Amino acid sequence: MDRQETLNQLISVMGTVLDIKGIVVGEETNAYDVDGWDSLSHARFVLAVEQHFQIRFPGDLLFDMENIGDMLEAIIDLLKAANG
Repeated sequence: MDRQETLNQLISVMGTVLDIKGIVVGEETNAYDVDGWDSLSHARFVLAVEQHFQIRFPGDLLFDMENIGDMLEAIIDLLKAANG
């Protein structure tokens, strides 16, 4: 899976969990850009991403992700590590 496909899938999961409408989501998008993206919905979003990509974010990494691009990089790294 390439970077763009991974990003598209991440945005799809985000759209489902956060019920986003009418905004353009890109790598710089963060919680301040999306109405309703609070701590509870963030937890649901992270869990949905983990289930979708069949990965687990290390706890310390959860606090380092500041936007969609950071999450994308983490997903790509975790998928590479899982697939050798």
